[in-house]
Amino acid sequence: MSALITGLLLLLCLQQLHAHATLRSKMIGLYGLGAYRLGIGAIALTALTLILVGKTSGEYIYVWLPPVWLHLFVLPLMFVAFLLLAVELLPSNIRRFTNRPILWSVVQWSAAHLLVQGDLGAMTLFGGVGLLALSEAILRRDRAGCWPVRAVPWISEVHIIAVAGVFFIVLFYLHASLFGVSPSMMSRSYF
Repeated sequence: MSALITGLLLLLCLQQLHAHATLRSKMIGLYGLGAYRLGIGAIALTALTLILVGKTSGEYIYVWLPPVWLHLFVLPLMFVAFLLLAVELLPSNIRRFTNRPILWSVVQWSAAHLLVQGDLGAMTLFGGVGLLALSEAILRRDRAGCWPVRAVPWISEVHIIAVAGVFFIVLFYLHASLFGVSPSMMSRSYF
């Protein structure tokens, strides 16, 4: 559990560094852009490794038993998360309402998983990452607001839905082999 918390704290430090433009500029001026990016990448990789090690090797500590009916909300929330991820990658009218859809995608992902995870490690992981994304989304809105984005034809939103659908289906079928939990079994447990 300490590795998981350390990894989340490292991500928090990276978030704070990214939020402070003057400190970031000083570090880039001192070390150069390439070295700065390499250092940030190394710290992010270390943080993700610590999170992965902390989550997989940590002791299962039961906190609560989520009601089975909450599983009904996971798949729709995950589709919305993939939809927001697709908005980050492709031109969309949704971008006119949010400046970083990927952050809101992570918030949705975290919320969906928190609904059905009752152990301390999962709650720490999904809650921590979700709070980091939520705070960054709020900070970015306060700093820059929604920037002007040109309107795209509404028919192009079909591409967004298609890309989100592909992401959703691929991860749905790979989830068990990648993470050891089958979302299809979770969604069927209610019926």
